[in-house]
Amino acid sequence: MGSTGGSGSTATQGPGEGATTNSPPSTSGPADSTGAGPQTSSDDGSTSDDPPDTETTIGEPDGVPVVVSLAHGGQTARSCDGGQTWSDFHEFGIQDDHSDYAAFGGLTFGNGAFVAATGWGASGRILRSTDGVTWEDLPDDAFVTPKGVARPSNGASGVEFVGDGFVLFAGSHMWRSDDGSTWTAESPETLSYSGHFREVEYLAEPGLLLIAMESYEVQQSWTIQVSADGGATWQTGTGATAECVGYVQHVGGFAAHDGRILIGGGAGPTCVSDDGGLTWIGAGNLGSEIADVASYDGGFVGLVQSGEVFASADGQAWTPLGNSGLDGGRLGWHPELGFFGEGGAVYAHSPDGATWTDAASQPPKGYIHVREFAVGGLPSCP
Repeated sequence: MGSTGGSGSTATQGPGEGATTNSPPSTSGPADSTGAGPQTSSDDGSTSDDPPDTETTIGEPDGVPVVVSLAHGGQTARSCDGGQTWSDFHEFGIQDDHSDYAAFGGLTFGNGAFVAATGWGASGRILRSTDGVTWEDLPDDAFVTPKGVARPSNGASGVEFVGDGFVLFAGSHMWRSDDGSTWTAESPETLSYSGHFREVEYLAEPGLLLIAMESYEVQQSWTIQVSADGGATWQTGTGATAECVGYVQHVGGFAAHDGRILIGGGAGPTCVSDDGGLTWIGAGNLGSEIADVASYDGGFVGLVQSGEVFASADGQAWTPLGNSGLDGGRLGWHPELGFFGEGGAVYAHSPDGATWTDAASQPPKGYIHVREFAVGGLPSCP
């Protein structure tokens, strides 16, 4: 899920606003077979041995930029100094990727709150925090459907802050919330294609909500669903191939810079779109299995499983920045904080993407790969 692990020009969302994006340097369930809206059943066969997915949510902060990470088991941690130190480690449940707290649904920030979506092959859970330390596991009555109160029963494919509120893909509905604490299910407009949701991401820079969707019938056959109005209506993007989308639910993701959108999640190739996600063509190759992609004020950045970090102005030509020392994992960037990342249960940070230092404080034993970072602007930290 790339947000820094995926997304537009970097940013951190402030207390009253925000945007989701991926950024570094300078299985989800299906929509129903009729195409009548997204569902999030977990039948992708992913296992706990799958590599970590890579996504990061960022927006411009009005307050102190606070970094929060999310991993399987609903594991969270917080950094007040751009990843130099980490604290407030918290865990909700087992770390298995088919459980209530499997973290495929990701993490976002907006309107003063961090919101995480978890659950795969099990009930969907929404975790909410206004400081990145104290988290509420929302109760059943926080979810309102046309038939009454009901928690999503089929896991969560993705949660994003789309500029004026949150959207969630979980169960057989798309849900909306102003503050992340109370959710109302909608019957979303018919998607023009049905399939497995593998990646859901909002890119603030172009203002687009994207879904990487894999065909039910043909494995590794992809389309990109695109919404320019926060999920009210959808169009289908074509041309993104298995070579560049690959295993985007577990690694890589979307990123955007200067009107161009990039996706990468396979063995090295990437694809780009210059028309808002509707047409995709092959782009540059990082030459090794992608762990994460993101964007920054100079273009795009990519992290490969060996820990090498690459930069590109346009997604076509990639040049090495340095080795992060991370074992795959997730990568992020913020204009005030620089780079931060995690791989192999080790956090690290860098001012320039070239020289990396392990964080002074590391997670407790048993903590696993981060699946997403989010940066939010809070009044203070700690």
